[in-house]
Amino acid sequence: MKNTKMKNIIGFFIMAVVLMITGCKETPVEKEVIIVPSKTVIVEKAPAEKSTSITLDKKGVELKSEELDVKIEND
Repeated sequence: MKNTKMKNIIGFFIMAVVLMITGCKETPVEKEVIIVPSKTVIVEKAPAEKSTSITLDKKGVELKSEELDVKIEND
């Protein structure tokens, strides 16, 4: 009787392992990709050619920059 009980436990364990292995296989998943075109950006005024200047001399570093006006409009 003990031998039959041990065989049943081992058989059940083997069946459980086989079912787990067959259930864990990866299946390929197809995904749909939607591409949304972005809005175009229009630059109305180009920045000045020398908007930033850096001067290096014996006294140190001097940095000069001009302020730019930027306007962003949503359509």
